[in-house]
Amino acid sequence: MAVNIYKELEKIDFNKKVGSLTDDGTLFLEHEWTIDEATNFLRNFPKRSELRWFYVLDKEKKLKGVISSHNLLLAKSSNKVRDIMDESPISIKAEDSLSHAIHTMNELELLSLPVIDHTGAFLGIFEMQATPEIGKKESLKKKKMIYGDIFQMIGLSVEKADSKGVFSSFSHRIPWLIGNSLAGFACAIIAGLYEHVLQKAIILATLIPLILTLSESVSMQAMTLSLAILKKKEIPWKNLFFRIGEEWKTTFLLSIAAACFVSLASYFFLGSRLPYLVVFATIILSMFIAATFAVLAPIIVHKLKLDPKIASGPIVLVFADIMTTFVYLYLASIWLL
Repeated sequence: MAVNIYKELEKIDFNKKVGSLTDDGTLFLEHEWTIDEATNFLRNFPKRSELRWFYVLDKEKKLKGVISSHNLLLAKSSNKVRDIMDESPISIKAEDSLSHAIHTMNELELLSLPVIDHTGAFLGIFEMQATPEIGKKESLKKKKMIYGDIFQMIGLSVEKADSKGVFSSFSHRIPWLIGNSLAGFACAIIAGLYEHVLQKAIILATLIPLILTLSESVSMQAMTLSLAILKKKEIPWKNLFFRIGEEWKTTFLLSIAAACFVSLASYFFLGSRLPYLVVFATIILSMFIAATFAVLAPIIVHKLKLDPKIASGPIVLVFADIMTTFVYLYLASIWLL
């Protein structure tokens, strides 16, 4: 069964189980088939539809993977379907609520998701039905505009479903305020420990907010990397380490650019009184450490069975503030004393 986005989404019960809205007549492929067998099956399938993804099942009808029509067409006919499928398909469970389903679909910009039971058996798909105005004759540009409107409507429905009153909003926001407060107290304690350094070069204090902002910004950007990875059914560790390496390269370039800009701007406004080597080194080191921790934090939170989307942000910000303050004043103490 498909939910019509334009007619039913605003009226439907978001606590309803996805299993009751599942279409069990979904086309699927068997993972032991060759590519030739799979394409022959699709050619002879009586129901014509515009499909871009095919779900792959084993003999026990358990969901094993997903394969795109593009990869299916480009694969050698002798290859097995299981050899070219993505083995980590994103799925939802029959007992999940509609609210959870549309959250997932909105984040990933998907109009359908496979539904499985507690054993992993494939039950069908849950689908958001688009407007009938989207036909084969529509241009690609117009289709993108229409689908953009669709996901905007889904997003508004998600916000409406999440709007459970003042207490709900309070419970989601208070961890950020507590985290920022704790970070502020910790930074004040660190500054107190290095009071002798600040007294010798009070000008160092003028750049603390700026350096903290740079560290916080790069850490929040890096955190989104892990949150995207966690949308997979299983964490792809090889891909994770590759992405961490790529993030290191990007952060290194960003830190060099930020350090040069801050140093030049500070020299223009503050003159030669500032120990620029300390500022330069702190920006590079703190941004690098903050970005690395921010990539790993959501995965650690996920392993602790907490919600990474809620818990990761405050943890990452607290770490970035405390670590950056310590690095800045520690390097200054070595350089100046």
